[in-house]
Amino acid sequence: MSDLEKATDVMCEVESAEVKRTSMKVFKFLILLAAIPAAASDVPGVWRISGSVAGQTFTSVCNLKQQGEKVTGTCTMTGEQPVDVVGSIKADQVMLQYGINDGGTNLIITFNGTLSPNAEMKGDLFVDPFDMQGTFTARQGAVAEAEVAPPPPPKPVAAPEPPAVLDSGKNATLYVVPYAHLDTEWRWEYPTVIGEYLSRTMRDNFALFEKYPHYIFNFSGANRYRLMKEYYPADYEKLQKYVAAGRWFVAGSSMEENDVNNPSAESIIRQILYGKEYFRHDFGRTSAEYMLPDCFGFPASLPSILAHTGIKGFSTQKLTWHSATTAGGPGSPQDTQKGIPFNVGVWEGLDGKSVIAALNATDYGGNITEDLTKNDTWIRRAQNDGKSSGLYVDYRYYGTGDIGGSPREPSVKLMEAILTQV
Repeated sequence: MSDLEKATDVMCEVESAEVKRTSMKVFKFLILLAAIPAAASDVPGVWRISGSVAGQTFTSVCNLKQQGEKVTGTCTMTGEQPVDVVGSIKADQVMLQYGINDGGTNLIITFNGTLSPNAEMKGDLFVDPFDMQGTFTARQGAVAEAEVAPPPPPKPVAAPEPPAVLDSGKNATLYVVPYAHLDTEWRWEYPTVIGEYLSRTMRDNFALFEKYPHYIFNFSGANRYRLMKEYYPADYEKLQKYVAAGRWFVAGSSMEENDVNNPSAESIIRQILYGKEYFRHDFGRTSAEYMLPDCFGFPASLPSILAHTGIKGFSTQKLTWHSATTAGGPGSPQDTQKGIPFNVGVWEGLDGKSVIAALNATDYGGNITEDLTKNDTWIRRAQNDGKSSGLYVDYRYYGTGDIGGSPREPSVKLMEAILTQV
């Protein structure tokens, strides 16, 4: 081989090595580019959101702003007034949330979606407190902006009603029931209920007992008391003393605030049988009422079943969430919301047996914010109840929901003031 050929071979090898190095650099660069996510569209601007949940569709136009990871703005559903929206964005993941009032029920709508570079978004939506899930898509820009409809004109303001007044010589009684609703198992498991919710329910109410001498607390479900006894024996002994003193009321009569639509009559009877037996054994007393604030519906057989177990009263607030019955409504004897037969009355079962029922007990997570003895709504309700039944009485809950605890202290403090001034 000549020197020229050798030199050529060396140069080829050098060039080949250089090409390989260059190729590797390009390859690594391409890998690096592939690892970088595509830039998502900006969130600020007008978005048209189309969603579907429980077989129903809706459209909402949202005008969004962004500051760092925080998203704010307004959303307008078709035919509704604008509502405030809050949310966040991290990389291409967006969360938006707003609330609307649906026939007296406050709904929280949450969107969790993925943002794409072509000004689109899609993902899942959730509706609370109905625990419903659906899907949505959204598009940003001129198309969305062009479809923004002007908000509907404000509804005409009706002439104010004259102040409510009771019939001459009549006094009304409003039963105000402090309560904490606990779902023993829903979006959490028993360790959370035992380790956090039950202990807080006891201790928060113990503190309120010591501070407000007229405060009385109601809590249902013998099964929850059984867990308190097992895991918090010292607190449970204290609870028993408060029950004996009439400050803590063992409510509801049953083992749990159970469903009454799917179980058999025997199952419901056993809930009450075992619940009452537990309360009698551990507290020397039980209740004569059945409390189902959060059950989704009630069969026509329920008053008969309750009456045959010795139950005398029943209460719920769930019919305000919508009702299948056509009873009640504006202009009915007690002027209730449509679907609520009455505020307080006699609910008769299929065999003629009956219970006294409070079917419009208001939100169990509600607050006391004013003097109820001067509140026009409650005076009017008591007047309507009295005219239709002869009894000028009504019934309402206040407290907290889903995870136990106690009513909020400002409500308890105001109720203490109301009771001590009367």
